[in-house]
Amino acid sequence: MELNLGKRSPEDELVKHAPMKRSKLEELALQHYQMGLMLVEQQKKKKLFARQLSEKADTTRDSALPHRPKSPPPVPAGSERMPNKEDEIKGMKPKDELLVTLPPRIPDPDYLVDDALVYSFDDESQAFYLACAEGKLQRVRDFVEDSARPRGDLQFGLEEAAHAFQLDVVRYLMQEHDVGLHTGVFEHLERRASSPTNNIFDHNDPRMLDLLRIFLDNGWSPNQAWTSPAYLWQGHDLNKKLRWQNVALHFPQCVRDMRILRLLLEHGAYPDISPYTLPPFAFIQPEYQSPGRGSGYTLEVAVRVGTPETVDLLLAHGARIEDARPLRLLIRWPSAPPPNDGQDAGARQLSPSPSAAAAAPDSARFQFANHLVRRGVDVNALGNAYPLVSGTCSFANPGFIMATPLSLAVGVRDWDFVEWLLENGADAEAHRQAFTPTYDCRVYGHHAPDAAEEARSRFEELVEKVESKRQLGNAS
Repeated sequence: MELNLGKRSPEDELVKHAPMKRSKLEELALQHYQMGLMLVEQQKKKKLFARQLSEKADTTRDSALPHRPKSPPPVPAGSERMPNKEDEIKGMKPKDELLVTLPPRIPDPDYLVDDALVYSFDDESQAFYLACAEGKLQRVRDFVEDSARPRGDLQFGLEEAAHAFQLDVVRYLMQEHDVGLHTGVFEHLERRASSPTNNIFDHNDPRMLDLLRIFLDNGWSPNQAWTSPAYLWQGHDLNKKLRWQNVALHFPQCVRDMRILRLLLEHGAYPDISPYTLPPFAFIQPEYQSPGRGSGYTLEVAVRVGTPETVDLLLAHGARIEDARPLRLLIRWPSAPPPNDGQDAGARQLSPSPSAAAAAPDSARFQFANHLVRRGVDVNALGNAYPLVSGTCSFANPGFIMATPLSLAVGVRDWDFVEWLLENGADAEAHRQAFTPTYDCRVYGHHAPDAAEEARSRFEELVEKVESKRQLGNAS
């Protein structure tokens, strides 16, 4: 029997050139992605049209008033001065800030091959890894210098030393053997029972500051993102494609500790890097797998775990208060839902567990809220509350649950904060659909028959109370 090796039939060629069949999920995501691009183009056209109208109006006005000096000629394209850090602090953000090029991401280690961990596991190698974790520098030296160990083994030794905060071993491997940082140094690539999220920032270790200094001394940029390894644990195709992006300022420990926060900011850390890929559903386009800027995520982490001084420090280094929705994090939730096990660190940080400020006495909570308003927070700003209400929301794949701070506070029945919001300019008529029985039940989990009506009645009483106070103040 003759075997036809190396030849392809016409049917094989058709299969070869046939387009890859996408799943329904990928088709839906691609539609969302294309829709997003269309919306961006429409916004650009609207802005261009508005600018042309404005220029035409200026020209008409100048011709009608000959004694007025004419507007200066436009600056030639490409000759504009690029905004610097001082400009950002003053609020002058680059036009294309969401597309600002960031440093290369932290690479995966050599021992991660096709989503599988491949490193030596013989007795000698295990003794080497243990010596790294225990900080026995001389034994580490002996292992490394007496045998030509594979680079992946050295990388795994660096991971063990970093998570155990063995500074001498970390410095030795990085400086004397050029073992570079990789994803596992920041987050274990395999689940460890000793850490809920397997990252070095969970340990709250006093040696964290010195460890980060070693990283910085060896070329690390705080703006380098790494891919969260959670997709390795979950085993779902979508989770594998949605590889969350993390930087140090996404973790509460780096924001709560003012020494670490100052260190990172002084070394150029951007306080507005997003933990999510841009544009939405960009996992279909690998070239977009890079975190963008213009996010208020770190500011919201600061409100959750920090103080007003923490917020001020971030604002002084370029964060913009209008990019965040911080007032919602001061709302008291009646009870915290179970943790989002298996999700990325970012989702856990935004889960509705009580923030330090929300759990504080009302005097401290409202003091924080007043400080945010003085710094420019819009009390009527709409924001996506789905990460906060995902534990009670029963809508099928809602994606976005838009809410003002007022409607969110009413939804969780934080009446003290509702009153404060009304006193500070919250629009009582905005986002009224949040008070409907369906919305109240399916978003906030209030299943009692009269729950929505009782909430509406209580809300109207507070509106009248605040209005009466305002009228008495004006009369006096």
